[in-house]
Amino acid sequence: MITEKLLLCISAAQTTAAHWRRGRLVECRAFARSDQGLVEFDSYLTGFIDTPVYVLADSVEEDVRFETLPHATGGDRAQLIKRKLTQIYRTTPYHVAKLRGRDASKRRDDRFLFAALTNPELIDNWIEVLKLRDMPIAGVYLASMVGRTLLDKLNIAIPNLLLVAQTAAGLRQTYFHARALAASRLTSREKRNDDARSATLSEEITNTRRYLESLKVKPQDEPLSVVVIDHDGSLPRSDLKFDCETHFQHVDRDELAKRLGISVALLAQFPDALQLHLLGLQAPDSNLARPQLISNFRHHRQRRALYALSTAAAVAAVAWTGLNVYQRVDYDWQTAGLADQTARYQSQYAQASQQFPQAPTSADNLQRIVEAAQKIRSEGRTPEMLLKVVSRAIDLNPDIALKRLVWHAGVSVTASPGEFAPTRAGVETGSIEGEIIPFNGNYRAALETINRLIAALQADQAVADVRVEQLPLNINSAASLSGSTTNSTRTSTAPFKLTVVFRMELAS
Repeated sequence: MITEKLLLCISAAQTTAAHWRRGRLVECRAFARSDQGLVEFDSYLTGFIDTPVYVLADSVEEDVRFETLPHATGGDRAQLIKRKLTQIYRTTPYHVAKLRGRDASKRRDDRFLFAALTNPELIDNWIEVLKLRDMPIAGVYLASMVGRTLLDKLNIAIPNLLLVAQTAAGLRQTYFHARALAASRLTSREKRNDDARSATLSEEITNTRRYLESLKVKPQDEPLSVVVIDHDGSLPRSDLKFDCETHFQHVDRDELAKRLGISVALLAQFPDALQLHLLGLQAPDSNLARPQLISNFRHHRQRRALYALSTAAAVAAVAWTGLNVYQRVDYDWQTAGLADQTARYQSQYAQASQQFPQAPTSADNLQRIVEAAQKIRSEGRTPEMLLKVVSRAIDLNPDIALKRLVWHAGVSVTASPGEFAPTRAGVETGSIEGEIIPFNGNYRAALETINRLIAALQADQAVADVRVEQLPLNINSAASLSGSTTNSTRTSTAPFKLTVVFRMELAS
């Protein structure tokens, strides 16, 4: 939203400039239509560098009409409008066409409001001063277009309404049908008779009514409501006579000031103050200015948008920085509190530890012992499986005496020569050393007993393999035999040695 504007009302009588700030008129100043007036106006603009300018043209030489065009969209509609504007407004660059709905006929043609300032010389010199100052011109509007804002502010909803107001240019009469601008007429001051104001005003209103009916803008069988806006007390409250049914309403300066929030002093001093106030409240949607004329204003809005975005980003950055600083301070406070709490706990622990009995070793050694015990417990490896398997096999072979039983889990790093050392991590093995009791020298029977033990071990589901490490008699075909027939000594024992390898899935 633009909070500061420069508002201009240019007429054949004078040019009135108004400073708009934060929703109200701050000041007004009038300039004569002369070279001196232009010089003073140029000097006045010094205090409004880069301020958007809204121009209101209040002139007899304006045109407001409704035209119907064949229904079209997009580029076709734009071409139709451009051709129509060129046809009816050849001599002025200040014109506009606005779609106002569809026609009620079967063809459903588009209804357009065409409006133009037919005498561009009225504002050209003033526009040129603005351009030399590189002022951002927001738009050019007709004085008849700001009346709709007045109806909204006064909450007037009348189907056929004639709004009458006195301006610096003369008596402005604007007709609204269903709250939409339909026609406007300006009577210059030279044509008014101040000695008979009531009669003159009645005559002007009657002439306007007949003009509207001739244009078929106003239905003849419907009454006309007249609202007189008397901002300076120059228009009569009563004694108005009409030749047909007409409703009359008078709005004075005090009510305008109350309903619109405008200064009474400005209303009394400047005839165009009311129009400029309405322009400041809301610019009409029908802008007569060409795109080239308002290019600076577009750039102005883009700069303002960038400034606003930059400001928002800066505010967000400051807020984020403030939040980070707050969090840092809060974290520092928490850290300091935790440090104090830790020191307090350590002091309490030191005091309590003095009452503990003497430990057999240091706290570090105790911790390592506990960790080792937990690790052993988590691995869950014991010789239980070896004991069970060997017990079941020995029970089936009572002639075997067990001399030594060795259990090992994992890769052996200290295996003595001759002992079986597993070659894979996680393998569980057992070494069985035994002998045949009694042994009477019958090696065949001893070997059969050992083979039955091996078969019993292999039959167990937990055993993956049984390996023979030593037998009472070496039956290898490559071994050499030696002995003496004279030696009658006989071996009284039959020792053997086996290695049992367990299945990994059961061992784990």
